[in-house]
Amino acid sequence: MHFIFYISDYNKISNTRLVFSKLKDKLKSVFSNCIFRKEESDVDYVFFDSVAKVPVDDWNRIFKNSESCLCQSLAYLQCLESSITQPNLLRYLIIYKSQQPVAAFYFQLYDVSNMSVKKLLNDQYFKALLDKLKGLNDEKLFGTKDKKRFVVVNGNLFASESSGFACNEDPESLNAWQWEKVLDLLMNSVSENSSMLCCVSKDFQTTDVVLAGKLQSAGFKPFQVDPEMNLNIQWKNFEEYLASLTTKYRTRIKSVFDKSNEIEVEELSAVGIKKYFGQINALLKNVFENAPVRLASIEANFFICQKEKFDDNYIFNILKLNNEIVGFYTALRNNKTLTAQFVGFDYALNRSHNLYYRMLIEYTKLAIDKKCMLLQFGRDALEIKSTLGATPSPLQLFLFVPGMFASFLVDPFLKIATSREWIQRQPFKQINQPSTLDLKHSA
Repeated sequence: MHFIFYISDYNKISNTRLVFSKLKDKLKSVFSNCIFRKEESDVDYVFFDSVAKVPVDDWNRIFKNSESCLCQSLAYLQCLESSITQPNLLRYLIIYKSQQPVAAFYFQLYDVSNMSVKKLLNDQYFKALLDKLKGLNDEKLFGTKDKKRFVVVNGNLFASESSGFACNEDPESLNAWQWEKVLDLLMNSVSENSSMLCCVSKDFQTTDVVLAGKLQSAGFKPFQVDPEMNLNIQWKNFEEYLASLTTKYRTRIKSVFDKSNEIEVEELSAVGIKKYFGQINALLKNVFENAPVRLASIEANFFICQKEKFDDNYIFNILKLNNEIVGFYTALRNNKTLTAQFVGFDYALNRSHNLYYRMLIEYTKLAIDKKCMLLQFGRDALEIKSTLGATPSPLQLFLFVPGMFASFLVDPFLKIATSREWIQRQPFKQINQPSTLDLKHSA
């Protein structure tokens, strides 16, 4: 038998060897930046503790929509990384199969050592659960300085725009890794004396069947939280929007403007945010202290960083009364979508000047003025947002609680977290709904 070896075949082999050589050199660089690596067969789990160390091309290959969802971009995550105030660790994980990235994750790990249940959960929202947990030894639940325990968030605790992991969904890539292994290695990347109280993976559309199935197979329990409220923008200007409302809801908006007619709205640059840094932080603190779960907070440098990175696509507006800041609201614009991010306001003045409702109206006006097609309102204050025309888009979270904590924490928490009822208001004269009656929802 004779073999004929052509020059072109040699060139192909040489080119292939060159590609693999470059790939190996690239992965050596990746691995040198990581803080923890576990190799199993042809699968590598590579952990990083800073955005600056994450290989950008590999991250973007997995988070394919990071350009359309800026909160998954490394630029956004870098701003977040620099602004969380509570003791925390951040982890970024890329899984490689046969030296190619097939999955990516970001985690926020919050040290809850020496914390108490009462400090963590706001009794305005969790009174029934707190009553059940009376007499519980906080050290057994939360750990101590010597044996730290973490609440792990896969995703962003401070936003509900998207999930904190993405993967190639072909069967070979999906079967290459397991969630159980990810969580085990995640805690190994922290320290030997640390453990996980629970892990929350957020936020998923109910249509994310493949990702949901992967989580449930690992023992995560799904539950629906408050939906994200969205407003489809279809008006050329704010006056046209007002004209589309029924008299009842149009009158309500005019009443808010009457109550807050002394309020001035001013947009700030990064320099302006720095100027009012202390006042902004004080207003932000008010909001976090009234949050249902008081796990962590951020500082105003988060806003400065976003303004510097995203420029005109990041909007930071303040409300001023008698030349004093009494509120602020922020938004991130990406293509034709405007996402409401953070608000802060003086609770004492909220009732007399309707500050919160005024900010929701300003968000609506801003989305129309910016020629956006969608306003993402976030997922709190559902009913009041529906009075402006926002409608719900269901979201799912997945909760994993290991071993001894599962039986008495998971079921009561899920029951409380999913039991709220609210009424979907219908403010428009003509609506694309099956009924013009107000609809009742369970959130």
